This record gives sequence, C-alpha cells and structure tokens, in this order.
Amino acid sequence: MKKPTQTLPENSFRAHQMQSTIFYGAGALIGIAGFFFCDYWNWPLWIPAVVLGLSILCWILDFFWLNRFRWTYFRYDVDERDVVIQKGALFRSSIYVPMIRIQHVDIKTGPIISKYGLAEFRVHTGGSGVFEVAYIPIEEAERLCEQVRQWIKVDEDEIDAKTE
Repeated sequence: MKKPTQTLPENSFRAHQMQSTIFYGAGALIGIAGFFFCDYWNWPLWIPAVVLGLSILCWILDFFWLNRFRWTYFRYDVDERDVVIQKGALFRSSIYVPMIRIQHVDIKTGPIISKYGLAEFRVHTGGSGVFEVAYIPIEEAERLCEQVRQWIKVDEDEIDAKTE
C-alpha cells in the first residue's frame, strides 16, 4: 500500500484557526451572557464560568496545538485506483477508498475557507459515507473532482462492457 504524499497548504492552517476562533468565541459569548442571566433565572455563577472557561481552554488547545498537529500529519493522494487519506498524530488512520466504490464527488466551500481560496473535496460512497479532504486550494479541489468523475465513468463503462 502506498503512502499519501500531498499535504495541506500553509493558508489552510490560518483558515482553521479563524474557524476555531469563531466557534469557541461563540461559546465564550454564551458564557459571558450567562453571567447576566444568573440573577434573573437564579442560576449559580459556576455554570457560566465553566462554559466560559471551557470555551477559552478549548480554543487555546485547538488554536495553538491541535491545529498544528492536524496540519502537519494530514496527507492525501488521489490516483486512478483509489483515494487515500491519512490523518492523526498519535493514532494514525489511513483510509483507502477504491474508485469502484465511489458514487459521486463534490466540492464544499464556506465563507471562511473560501476567503482563503480553499475548499473541501468530498468523496461519497455507497455504504461507508462521506470522506473529506478539507482545506485544499479550490483549483486543486476542482481538478480532483473532475479527474475522479472521469475515472468513475471509465470504471462504469468497464463494468457495463463485462456484463453485456
């Protein structure tokens, strides 16, 4: 089995940092708002303090540590036989999706990652679900999407020829 070689671009690191800041920032705002409603609903002050503290702690871990590991250890490759995704720093997982199992592929973007010129390449299979290669350049995602569609079409044509 081959090892994937494609890595994520540098700006994917920044895009994920922005997303985690918004996500955990929303949690911190909920915790802050909880302090104002404690008197009204007769809640103990530790509830919003825990929400605020956990939001800040999770943001620090994700922003400075987990994001770096995710960016450093994520690899992928796409060829005419399969899509290979490898991730994980401590617990490595390698996902091999054969072209024969792929039903369709698509590209997903959002406001934050599209600001950085990135997209998410998604591979859909019949039984196993959706496999994602996130934070890759939009041009690369479009190229992969078109290439996999061509390979899927070739596989379908070969299967049709064998069954006739």
